[in-house]
Order: sequence, then C-alpha cells, then structure tokens
Amino acid sequence: MKLQRFVSALSMLAVAGFAAACTSDEGGTALATRAPTATGGSSATTPTTSGSVSPGSPTADLDPCALLSKEELAEFATFNDDPQAATQGGARVCSWRTMKGSSVMSVALGMQDNQGISDVQDGGLGVDTVEVNGRQLARIPMKSGGCIVAIGVGDSSRVDVRANSGFDTQQSCELADKAAAIVEPKLPEG
Repeated sequence: MKLQRFVSALSMLAVAGFAAACTSDEGGTALATRAPTATGGSSATTPTTSGSVSPGSPTADLDPCALLSKEELAEFATFNDDPQAATQGGARVCSWRTMKGSSVMSVALGMQDNQGISDVQDGGLGVDTVEVNGRQLARIPMKSGGCIVAIGVGDSSRVDVRANSGFDTQQSCELADKAAAIVEPKLPEG
C-alpha cells in the first residue's frame, strides 16, 4: 500500500474513532483516559499483563487487553478465543487470534513504554510515517506478511498495533489500519 493511501486511511482515525465512541447507548462524553476500558460490550475477565513498565511513561497505566474488545474486532473477523496477555521483547502485549481458512489471523497490541516512534525498526519493506491528531504514527509492513502501525504516545513511548492475515502484507496493513483507528482515540496524549 502506498504512502498516500496510508495517509488517507490514518487521516480518518479521528473521525472513525470518535464516531464509534459516540454511537454507544451509554450516556457521557468520549474522552481519552489514562486507563481506558473496552467498549461495545463486556467480557467476563480482562487479562492483565506484567513486565517492565516505566512509572513516568504515558502508557504505563494502559492495559493492552482493554483497548480492543471482541465486539470491535468482529468488524474484521470472529475472534472466539479470549485475548492472550504476555510480555514480548519488553512490551506488554495482548493478542487475539482466529483461523482464516488454513491461516491464522491475529491482531495484537503492544505497549512500548520505553520506545517512541523514532525507535521503530524497518521490517524489510520500509517505514512510512505521518502525523494524525497531533500524534506521530508509523506503518511498518513486514516481509513475513504482517504489518505494524505504531502510534506515538509522547516522545518515548508508543502502542504497536500488529496484524497478520496470513502471508498477505497488504491485507495485514489494512487490518492494522482499521484496528489502529479504534485504538488511537482511546490513548492518552503524551
């Protein structure tokens, strides 16, 4: 996917995110908070993650499993399993998986409490960056077929939205863009 399409898709983050947040039957005003909760329904439990969290990081209080719900993910695929929380490479991660034909489709959110947008690494196909809603974002397509949209939360932290829809990088980037549009409005300003 070209940079122009990436910019166009990410420019709609605010509209898509705020429109989704404001269509709930629940009263109130949609605001980004330090500890967002899942919207669009409830789950029996929300897994928590552990790992090295910098106390001063704007992402320190975020639970990656609370930033997306099964109901929100249902727009892309049916994720029947509960989200899986883990620590990977120093990041607190929550992932959702489902089968798509004979391939596994996955979406994962990673809290990079000590790494900002300037720390992203090329996955072999370049890195596209853009600013949306005052945030730095980077899209990192991967040679493996996956894609990451990194959303800056301040200068030294970010939330990585990882997607894999089999071995198709373009489809993975489209999935990451859509999931990032849901997550971005829920993040605190850094």
